[in-house]
Amino acid sequence: QLGRMKTISLCHLSELSTWERPAQIDSALLPTIPESPRVFFMKESTAKGRNNWWHKDWKVARAGKSRFIPLFIPWYVEKKYSKQPPVGWTPRDTTLVHARKCEETSHHWVGKTVTLTREQLFWYEFTRGYYEEKNALKTFLEEFGAADDEECFQFTGSSIFSPEVLQRVEDQARPLLAVLDVGPWEGRVGGETR
Repeated sequence: QLGRMKTISLCHLSELSTWERPAQIDSALLPTIPESPRVFFMKESTAKGRNNWWHKDWKVARAGKSRFIPLFIPWYVEKKYSKQPPVGWTPRDTTLVHARKCEETSHHWVGKTVTLTREQLFWYEFTRGYYEEKNALKTFLEEFGAADDEECFQFTGSSIFSPEVLQRVEDQARPLLAVLDVGPWEGRVGGETR
């Protein structure tokens, strides 16, 4: 019964993807928050899982059907995420694909095109490698997704495909050329309608 029977004008909720009962925000807390320029209400979290309360709340805000304005902060805007590469280091293909995605999508998230520095590329590759060695790529993507917000919302549970395979498929995907609707044919064959 979070906040029930109160009027709250300052609120910061953190790491909502880890809350056990976040639905109480909608049922008990939101009704106590007036819509006013004198109110500050912030909800934030990394993504943990897909189609859970936090993911649905984020998608509603992204669709403009919420009183909240969604703000996605990619890892590369934080200056702390960089590491000096060793002499002669060359980025892996997966790192270069990620860099290209960041460059293509950065304008949407930060208002300008961002080209990752060599130090950022090395940090990304080194840190991703750490998580891959621990068979935890999914966790890395949840915490450090950057191409878009949906990349961070990884499915809960296990798949028959490893996160590495799913990421490789996404990295190699090309834009759709067409979408076709295939249905039963209703025409004439030999004088009869089928």
